[in-house]
Amino acid sequence: MGVFGSGNNLDASGCVIDDGHLAKETHHGDGEGKIRVKEASPRLWSQVLCAVIAAMGLFAMGCSFSFPGVTLPELTKDNSTDLYLDPANAALFGSILHIGCMIGSFIACVMLVRLGQRTALLICLPVNLVSWIVLATSSAVLTLHGARLVQGISYGVSNPAAYTLVTEVAFSRYRGRLCSIVDMFRSIGVFFVLSAGALMSWRSLAIFSGVLSTVLPFFGLLFLPNSPRWLASKRRYQEAEDALQFYRGPAFDITPEMSDIRTVVRRNKKDSLKTQLGHLREWQSLKRLLVLSFLSFGFQFTGYSIAFTFTVSIFMETKSGIDPYMSGVLLGVTCVVGAVFYLLTADCCGRKLIFMFHSLICSLALTCISVYFYVKFEIQDEELASEMSILPLVSLLTISFSLSSAISNMLQHQRELMPLSFRAAGINILGLLFYGATVLVIQGFPLMVDTLHLYGSFACFAGITFLFAFYPMALMPETRKKSLEEIEMAISKPKASLGE
Repeated sequence: MGVFGSGNNLDASGCVIDDGHLAKETHHGDGEGKIRVKEASPRLWSQVLCAVIAAMGLFAMGCSFSFPGVTLPELTKDNSTDLYLDPANAALFGSILHIGCMIGSFIACVMLVRLGQRTALLICLPVNLVSWIVLATSSAVLTLHGARLVQGISYGVSNPAAYTLVTEVAFSRYRGRLCSIVDMFRSIGVFFVLSAGALMSWRSLAIFSGVLSTVLPFFGLLFLPNSPRWLASKRRYQEAEDALQFYRGPAFDITPEMSDIRTVVRRNKKDSLKTQLGHLREWQSLKRLLVLSFLSFGFQFTGYSIAFTFTVSIFMETKSGIDPYMSGVLLGVTCVVGAVFYLLTADCCGRKLIFMFHSLICSLALTCISVYFYVKFEIQDEELASEMSILPLVSLLTISFSLSSAISNMLQHQRELMPLSFRAAGINILGLLFYGATVLVIQGFPLMVDTLHLYGSFACFAGITFLFAFYPMALMPETRKKSLEEIEMAISKPKASLGE
């Protein structure tokens, strides 16, 4: 069985059964009943194609996310012959992307409801390409910040659009692995920048990143239909059926799945931003959003953004003789490995178990970094610090691996639990909190270091990560191998709670 194993079952007569539905049809034409066994598994390549095309837009986000990690050491040199960033502008260069993402999250609330995920991506990709070109050709610090801000705005829209499109298109049995493709491409973007940053100038890197991440997905999206669930929410049922049939294949019976989609849609009023926000007046919906919001906001305090934004700077601080740029490359490699690991395990293990496992490993790694900096700067034992010099590298590689898997898991779990009735608005509220926390952490990290020192800062991250490991276990239900409609109907039952 491959990565996307079929998992088919047979009934007593040998007919294939898929997710509880008989995969056979009876035709009456010449007086005889003819039974044609239909494909029990949906067509996979069309779903993978959608995931890859949507994910290529997230490749750009991975590039932008790690871009400061390789450019700040060059742009903050006192003798720089290029643009120079003082400490305040350096911090802003890292965080302004996430400020843009916050603005984009507001815009996405309207765009995703009115236009759908596919159209939103088609609008954002050209904007993103232009922002990369402006970044590469900028001759002033203000232009540099402006380009990063526009990039962030485009990601604030394209990130939830890509994730939601794949979540809604994917068949329940494959959803975990298909959604993980999106995160894998973001991790590949991180790896590309951290690797190529040592081989080319930051301006050339910006051009390459922009072209690679926008041109191909733009033309690919022109040939894909929109999400069948979004189309159904607009009462465009025939288009929704055509789209679902495309993603499942012409030989697959979509009747049961389409029936579930219609049932959920008909329970809600006609889709609009006002009606979506109106659902938050219901306690069950509001409670679910609050639980997911706390996870989105708190996740950034695990040190996820710090590890990539200040990668090279952290290794320079250790003065261990390890090449900082090569360490950045290794960090990018482990980020990709973590995403691939999640791809292989997403539908094998429960969402909650995966998150807890990676969070505990990350907490241990953060503790090791804290111990190293305590020995080096507080005890000031240079001999012992020299013997421990490999510890920061091993720990940061572990953090990169674990958090890459953990964030993929968290984002997927959130989208699965967000009901169709306010999915577009809810997902962007979560995005707003996620990016807002990122800005706070990146902007506040220098002050945090001044107050608590490096060892104290990483000790705080370790403690928060340890506590967060148990958060989904306590308050979030398992969603593995359940359709979005099954999840929604189960949680919406009277007296149901997120912990049930």
